Amino acid sequence: MNKTYFHIVWIVIFFLFGRMPVLSQEIKTEISLPDTLSKEKRIQESIKLYQAILDHNPYSPFALSGVGKIRYQQEDWGAVKENFSKILKVDENNLESLYYLGVAYRETGKFKALLLRKLDWDKSKKYFEKVIEQDSSFEDVLYQYAKLKRYRGKYRAAISLGQHQITHRPDLVEPQVKIFRLYRYFIDHEDYPESANWLQAQSWPCL
Repeated sequence: MNKTYFHIVWIVIFFLFGRMPVLSQEIKTEISLPDTLSKEKRIQESIKLYQAILDHNPYSPFALSGVGKIRYQQEDWGAVKENFSKILKVDENNLESLYYLGVAYRETGKFKALLLRKLDWDKSKKYFEKVIEQDSSFEDVLYQYAKLKRYRGKYRAAISLGQHQITHRPDLVEPQVKIFRLYRYFIDHEDYPESANWLQAQSWPCL
């Protein structure tokens, strides 16, 4: 057993026996090590460690978030919903949970029939807008919301959100790269010359 893994286990054992009733910032930093170990062979070990915390405290935001992020990477949207919904029960304005739930409901909606799809996408919209109301610069929430708009065929709104994302968070590379997908869908689905006229009327630097 390597030193890093032993250190994580030590932290969890002390947590379970109630000897760390309050997690200091230093402890939170140390116990976050499963986030870096949850790739490939370490992923199950990480889940077990988070689950050990949840067995002691089923509504631990830290552990629920840890498991939720792993499931997010696996695109296990049902598990993402389950974990982050529990966090909202103790912290209804938790930005991270609202963000991940917005993504999860957007993605599950893609595979459902019309009425059920609308229900999921309406929930996704609600979660994204709650994040934006509190902090529009949180992660890439504007771009994620733009993808929902694109799924719903609202291509102009999608592009507008994508451009605002780049303005709000110029440090994020992915939205700057993937925004061209939004333009592609717009051009493919909007009639010419209306589409060209609309693009020319915009004031974004990249146009």
